[in-house]
Amino acid sequence: MKTTRTIQVLIAAALLTLGSAKSAVAADGDSSGTRGGFYIEPGVTYEFNSKSTINFPSPLSNSSGSIEGLGASLKGGFHVSDIIFGGADFRYSQPKFKDSSNNLETESKSMNYGVLLGAQTGLYGIRAWGEYVFGGSLDPKEDNGIDYKFEEAMGYRLGAGIRVKMLSINLEYQDLKYDKTHAVAGGIPVSSDNSELTNKALVGSVSFPFDM
Repeated sequence: MKTTRTIQVLIAAALLTLGSAKSAVAADGDSSGTRGGFYIEPGVTYEFNSKSTINFPSPLSNSSGSIEGLGASLKGGFHVSDIIFGGADFRYSQPKFKDSSNNLETESKSMNYGVLLGAQTGLYGIRAWGEYVFGGSLDPKEDNGIDYKFEEAMGYRLGAGIRVKMLSINLEYQDLKYDKTHAVAGGIPVSSDNSELTNKALVGSVSFPFDM
């Protein structure tokens, strides 16, 4: 927990520092020719090539599966000189949840949120970013008498894209872990801090950045 808080504080400090830099750039933008401002970026996402694992406590065996499907994202924050950008990212999706334990295959609802920091180059509109995810949940529908819910998502995304005016085509690598597991099996509720769901996947997206 101390490590998590430290990371959150460091990211918040970085965003605050860059926000101050943006203000400074805006203040003398007339003399330097640089400029900054805010942006908002809605998008459509698709998670694929997913590998998920539920790590059960001993003596139970771990299970494997996938979490893939369509979703939506909403980023917002600031940019400095059209080069550095940062802010917050909120995502909602309805992926298909598959897991080898009890042969589960069902629809689910997922949401998560984080902060990001990136840079855009003048080379063909190429840009890259990193994101820290510090909250979220995954709620699969009941299947075969098992009803899961995973909470306390945490992890990261590394992404790159090509932006042409108000259109960006993106690809990200995502690595998330859900620290808390709730389950109802045979009508009996079970909660565990010792069972974790991990999910590694690629996320393709089309987004629409608007400078404000």
